[in-house]
Amino acid sequence: MSRPVRVLSLYEGFFAGGARILHSDVVAGLATTGEQEHHVLSLTSAARRDASVQYVRDDTRYRRLRDAGVGITAFDRLAGDRPIAPDAFSPAELDRAAALFEEADIVLSLKEQPLSLVLALAQAGLLPARPTAACLHRSDPSHSGPALGWLTDAAAAGIVSATISCAVSTSDAYARAGV
Repeated sequence: MSRPVRVLSLYEGFFAGGARILHSDVVAGLATTGEQEHHVLSLTSAARRDASVQYVRDDTRYRRLRDAGVGITAFDRLAGDRPIAPDAFSPAELDRAAALFEEADIVLSLKEQPLSLVLALAQAGLLPARPTAACLHRSDPSHSGPALGWLTDAAAAGIVSATISCAVSTSDAYARAGV
């Protein structure tokens, strides 16, 4: 008996950005066909913007994904100025992430920042063998801070098996950066 392909998407959070909007729209559309089952794991549940805190549950893309039947898990974290480092994840977060990876057939990382979680899982011996692709959107990957190193480390270790770029120029830029 065949079943839908189970896809886990990793997000740094649900806040701003054309890449998240595009990816969320694509996932919501694919989820409605019934040929794929999608789940999103967000590394954060809120972000501080100026003097206010924005919660994922209030985000338009979050609601669109929920309405399309996409499961969403968000770690109880506030997004900061820097991406979450691999050594910052709690044992409970790693266990929850490992269970979600185990349920998936393929993993998509929206940009390189969530790869810190993938590396943390590998370092803890909790990373299930799943094809993992990084969806890349920067024209200058040097602006991704430590996340570019996480991407190159994950690719060198064979953890990231593919990249998906939004444009040829993006692919070329990451190739020049060593990916």
